[in-house]
Amino acid sequence: TDGVPQGLIPSAVGGSPIEMWLPNSENRNYFDAAARRINLAGNNIKGVLWAQGEGNPNWEIYPKQIKTIRNKICEQICVDEIPFVQLQSFRNTIDLSYETDCCWSRFREMQRNMQYILPKTETIATNDLELCDRIHLSSDSLPLPPP
Repeated sequence: TDGVPQGLIPSAVGGSPIEMWLPNSENRNYFDAAARRINLAGNNIKGVLWAQGEGNPNWEIYPKQIKTIRNKICEQICVDEIPFVQLQSFRNTIDLSYETDCCWSRFREMQRNMQYILPKTETIATNDLELCDRIHLSSDSLPLPPP
């Protein structure tokens, strides 16, 4: 970063479906709350870190929904594109049925391929990371760099 300060604008809401993040005319959802935080930062953001998807793995419409969210953020901060880094949804450890496992596999594969659909998109794989329960990454799976 060449000594340039960086920060995160936390807007996380655990377990939230993507529909609550889609911009709407009522301005009464999680997207609106994040947009207010971006505005308070002077609309000076350089990228989005995204960890969402476990609540609604609809692999057929998810990329379009993400594109809608990104476009609205870009419109707000007056840029054409913004880097978008998403954490791939975790492996299925709750419902081990064949149908559910196939659905999750499709969703995770779609996330992996979003870089070919949406410009400036990267996906961080989670296949080899440890879980502390059946859903959440353990702190051991996210080692910090040495000081």
